[in-house]
Amino acid sequence: DGNQKEIASLYNSMSAAYVGLAQYSKALSYAMEAVDIQLEVGDRKGEAYTLNGIGNFYFRLKIYDKAQEYYTKSLDLRQLLGDKNDIAASQFNIATVHRDLGNYKEALKYYEQALEFRRQTHNKEAEALILNAIGGTYKNQKNYAKAIETYQSALTLNEKIGGRKNIASSYERLGMVYRDTCLYDKAAHYYAKAIGEYQAIGDSLNVGRMYNFYGNLNKDRGD
Repeated sequence: DGNQKEIASLYNSMSAAYVGLAQYSKALSYAMEAVDIQLEVGDRKGEAYTLNGIGNFYFRLKIYDKAQEYYTKSLDLRQLLGDKNDIAASQFNIATVHRDLGNYKEALKYYEQALEFRRQTHNKEAEALILNAIGGTYKNQKNYAKAIETYQSALTLNEKIGGRKNIASSYERLGMVYRDTCLYDKAAHYYAKAIGEYQAIGDSLNVGRMYNFYGNLNKDRGD
């Protein structure tokens, strides 16, 4: 069984490599081989992992019905196994498909379920990630007050955890919401804070991107 599990793991690695090479039929073929082995040896945790990976494969290709099908299969297995972090990961993925399809009510339902499990397991980084996703969903709904409130919660959590890149990302998201609501001074304030954080970690790519946002912001306010 141990040897078969290793072979399944190798197939998953090969699948990921072929995704990177954009050879999608080979990638899917190896992932399916991995599932067959995991089914055969009763490796349910591994099977749930691979099913989730196949969901990611279809999500990447924007084949949302198939992505949802495999994410749901993974979630069903993970709920049987009872690992709260794994359950939350599948719920997050299902929510993100709903968000991309504009099914915001369903997206928020699954994000909130995932958030509760992450809080129960004290997984702060994952909790902040979900709060950002919830904030983004509210932003898509043009519910800017809720978006700001949720992004602020994510920022507070990121400041407790540390990690300047995540803090910068929270500042950036707040800046974008304030830009959408035409509160340009507040947007500029958060953009500047994001730039400061990105500069502090030497992330020149994101510094450049933020200056581009800053330029567009000044254009919006006629400066």
